[in-house]
Amino acid sequence: MEKFINWFVKTLNKDNNFQKLLQSVLLDNNPDRMQNLVKDVFSDLFLTTREIVESFSPRYDRQMLSISIIGLVLYHFQSEEGRKLLPGRKAQHDKPQVISKHIISLLKSGARPMIFR
Repeated sequence: MEKFINWFVKTLNKDNNFQKLLQSVLLDNNPDRMQNLVKDVFSDLFLTTREIVESFSPRYDRQMLSISIIGLVLYHFQSEEGRKLLPGRKAQHDKPQVISKHIISLLKSGARPMIFR
């Protein structure tokens, strides 16, 4: 999981076109184009995420957790300009290694068994 998160964060940090392409997949409302984008762009990323999810947390819904992980990583980059205007902002929050460490820590602590049912 850690290798994947680090790779995904570094990729989005370096490749603004990839980030925009993922965003277009999420926002496109043309069904035919959406289907092609999902098949050609998003599907490999999703399947890789899903395989990783299966290996570290089988009790969670794989579909939902995969989408949540992608969303956790992607939103840090989508919100970058707006975050600069928020109170408490620190320049280090934009560093890929800080983003990766935060997400990995969050996933590890959130992947523990639930106490309440």
